[in-house]
Amino acid sequence: MNQRIEGTRTAEQAAPLSFAQQRLWLLDRLMPTGSVYNIEHVLRLSGELDHLALRDALNELVRRHEVLRTRFGTQDGQPV
Repeated sequence: MNQRIEGTRTAEQAAPLSFAQQRLWLLDRLMPTGSVYNIEHVLRLSGELDHLALRDALNELVRRHEVLRTRFGTQDGQPV
């Protein structure tokens, strides 16, 4: 049963963007191929890679941090 407290939203409902998110959305519209906010980092590992452990670790990281699951869409021409 999916109960909702008044004033809250379910995960399926779109949330309004914060001011900072609105700014990022606008910059992406002005420069769609830009990477101003991307931070590049290279890490060289040696030894045998445990693919399953790496996959599980990345999945857990994404599960714990909502910002890594965030994506922008539009509803009625407005970003959400």
